[in-house]
This record gives sequence, structure tokens and C-alpha cells, in this order.
Amino acid sequence: SASTGFRAPSLHQRYFSSTFTDFIAGEAADVKLAPNGSELAVLVGIPSLIEETSSNISLGFAWQPKPNIETTLDAYVVDIDDRIIITGGFTADDPDIGHIIAEQGLAEARFFTNAIDTRTTGVDFTFSHGTRVGTGLLNTIVALNYNENEVRNVNTAPGLEGKEDVYFSQRERMFVIGAAPDFKGTISGNYSLERWSFGGRLGYFGVVELGTWSQLDDPSSPNQHYDPVVVFDLSVGFRITKDLEWTVGGSNIFDEMPTEQDPNETENGGRWENVQMGFNGAAIYTRLVYHLSTR
Repeated sequence: SASTGFRAPSLHQRYFSSTFTDFIAGEAADVKLAPNGSELAVLVGIPSLIEETSSNISLGFAWQPKPNIETTLDAYVVDIDDRIIITGGFTADDPDIGHIIAEQGLAEARFFTNAIDTRTTGVDFTFSHGTRVGTGLLNTIVALNYNENEVRNVNTAPGLEGKEDVYFSQRERMFVIGAAPDFKGTISGNYSLERWSFGGRLGYFGVVELGTWSQLDDPSSPNQHYDPVVVFDLSVGFRITKDLEWTVGGSNIFDEMPTEQDPNETENGGRWENVQMGFNGAAIYTRLVYHLSTR
């Protein structure tokens, strides 16, 4: 299949504005995320936002060698042009535009802009199998995904050429290409026996590399590195009546957490970013489902 698409700038990308006080070299200084189309953005040379456009090409293959076995394999390439990101911080000591920022009473300014063209290339594989085990039915599913993100081009605004390290900072680059693991895999099984059902799922999340706040000042600073992690889910269900089912289960039952980071370098100021399987740890739940009859 082949398709094209577009995404208009969101309201917050177009109009959001924020000013906060940071401490730079021990001195309090105002830092602003200026809205697109504002006087400051225009004076600096940030163009008005346009829509992101995309193209997608995918190829799929399905094979069912037996009635109870099915395999699928899908490959895809997705190009996104004029992708919107937040620039790094342009400072008041910039030799070309610093005086514009200083005249606004700011030490640093950032902007939303259509900065980059990206490409995502990936492969999805699934395998499903159903078989009788004793008097019950066992269904097994294996799902694997591998994808790579790359930045094909940096569309630096006219008048800001040569400032690519700020326009598209190392921190933002790592977020775009590394915020999700390249590889993810799951093996899940469900065993049904009369009124009972038993489920288990093993999930593997690959390495994640993210940028840091320090990289805004020093692009050579090390990334946040998240090691691969394996999580396990379990559930037990009982069909009370034909239409009523009760399930008790647990997600990430061994309470696995992402690799701990320096809170001064994370987006949220915590010990982890929200990567891989998240950072909420183990969760226990119960669920009561009633199936409405159409007859």
C-alpha cells in the first residue's frame, strides 16, 4: 500500500507561550518559549508554522500453513516532512540575534518551528497458534517489532543558517530518534478451561537513548541510557454466568523499573523518563465485564 497524509499544527504549537526563571551561572534569568507568529519569533526569523506532510509505503505478507497457525510479516517506510519541534535556546549573547532577545528582557528564547524531515523504517512480525491442551484451549501469540528513526534534513530558517546545533539541538534530536526502543517483543498465552481462563504475557523492551538538559549547553554531554528490560503480566478470569466475567490480574508483576537517571537531566525532574514500559511499576487490578445480549 501507499498513502500520503498531513497534520496541521496543534493549538499549543501555534499559540502556547511560557516564561520561567532559570539560574544561569548563578544569576536569575528569564527564559521564554515564544508563540509562533509573535513579535519575538518574527524578529528572530522563525517562519509561520505550516502543516506536516507524510508519505507511507508498506508491504505485507500473511501465511496460514494450518487452520490453527497464522503468520504475518509487514515492512514499512514512513517519511514526515516539515516536522514540528521545539528549538534549543537562542541566548542574549548570540552575535547575530542576541540583541533582539536582550531587548525583550530575556536571557534565552525557544520556539516551535517546522525544523526537520524524518524517516521511520520498520518491520512487524506476528505468529499465532491455537491448540488443545487436555480439555482446554491454549492460544499463543508472538509479536516482534523493529524500527529505526532518522533525521533526513534540518530545515534551518532563513537568517539562522549556521545555528543548526541550536535550531535542532542534540537533546531534541535524541528525543526524535531515540524516545522509543528500536526493538520490542511480546509472547502471550491464554489458556481457557471450561469457565476459567489464565493469561500470561512476557514483554521485552530494547535500549532507549535520550538527551539531557546539559546538552543544551554542551552537545557532547552523555545521553540518558536506558537498559533493556523484561516485564511480565498475569491474569486469571472466571465466567460467573454466560454474560458476566470476573478477572484479577497484575501488570509488570515483578515491579521492573527503567534505568535510574540524574533528576537534573530528565524532562520531568524525576528519576526516570516515561520510556519503555513507563515508571509506575507493578499494578494489580480486578475487572468485572458484563456482555450485553443482542437477542
